[in-house]
Amino acid sequence: MRVLTFITLLILSTHSFACGCKKFNAETAYAESEIVFTAQITTQSTVHSNETESVISKLKILETLKGQPNKIERVISSTSASTCWRPVITGEIYLFYARSAPDINFSKCSPHRHIGPGNVGE
Repeated sequence: MRVLTFITLLILSTHSFACGCKKFNAETAYAESEIVFTAQITTQSTVHSNETESVISKLKILETLKGQPNKIERVISSTSASTCWRPVITGEIYLFYARSAPDINFSKCSPHRHIGPGNVGE
């Protein structure tokens, strides 16, 4: 019986998903990024492909802290359990750290930070 329990747990553990993320602090994230800026999420749409669902967010650049954020076109967050999904909220303002453009991937493992509410259209 113990062998069967062990095998069952072994099989289940190979199919579980956990967020094993690198710890970021602001200084490290800034140093490792080519582009750092604040932006407000203006619109979102959901895209389905195969077994994944992604949320594509458009943004409005508010302040440039490093690099050229005008090359950033969208923020992508996959809702798949294996990606450690974290939602991006329309109208809210975020601090983004990016290594390249045109897309930013957003998850629990990314260094991006929610700053607060915004006013779209102002």
